[in-house]
Amino acid sequence: MNALTEQFFQADFPGWQPSQDFDTVWQSFWTTQEIPILELDLGVDPATLLAWAKKNDDRFVSAWNASQIEQQAQNSGRAWYKQPSRHGQQDLQLSGTYPQRRKLLDNSSAVELDSQYRHIHTDAPNDLKIQLEQMGFDGIHGLKIAKLEPGGYLEPHKDPLMMSDTMIHIWIPLHSSQANLKIWPSGLLHHQVGSVYMLNNQSFVHSIANFDTEPRYVVLAKIDPTKTSSELVAKIRTALKQQWFSN
Repeated sequence: MNALTEQFFQADFPGWQPSQDFDTVWQSFWTTQEIPILELDLGVDPATLLAWAKKNDDRFVSAWNASQIEQQAQNSGRAWYKQPSRHGQQDLQLSGTYPQRRKLLDNSSAVELDSQYRHIHTDAPNDLKIQLEQMGFDGIHGLKIAKLEPGGYLEPHKDPLMMSDTMIHIWIPLHSSQANLKIWPSGLLHHQVGSVYMLNNQSFVHSIANFDTEPRYVVLAKIDPTKTSSELVAKIRTALKQQWFSN
């Protein structure tokens, strides 16, 4: 991995304590910049989707954003001296769309921003999505499986600020693995299979690296706060208080 990512994972982090009190954070929870990650122990079972992903390993393609960054480095002449910001990252999109563009001067159909034709794999099993919906996430979109090869990494970064809602990104491990997600300044996430994690990837610098000898598979998706059940919102509130305001 590049030096920046290596140093990020080797460094001792100080930990994190929100600067606002619980009531203030909760009032603006969906747009907060105070909470890096929240674990929801919901007992989801991702085994069926994991087995399908491994069986369809040949369908994974290089992550869209990674392809754009590499192409930009090539076009600008920086590729010869700049270490890649990521390596070994592949995606398999299950719902949603890839970014597209249209020619401005005619009525041509939308085309993808890169040259690689990318499929939305609607034949994947829906059991994990159904489980999430039954638990109150009734508005899941942009669902994909992200694969990271052994030795693969994404260097420390914040995701581009695309929307005001910061707590709508969910991260779900599909199997046990070494801790591979680190967030500044809170530290390593020691994830548990069966849990769903709400990751504030727009507000906090984070990085991933696969230290295992097998690929790492996780599910990434977005949720719609307006379609989240009141029962699940209550669980989110309890988790927030227990994990970040218990002292």
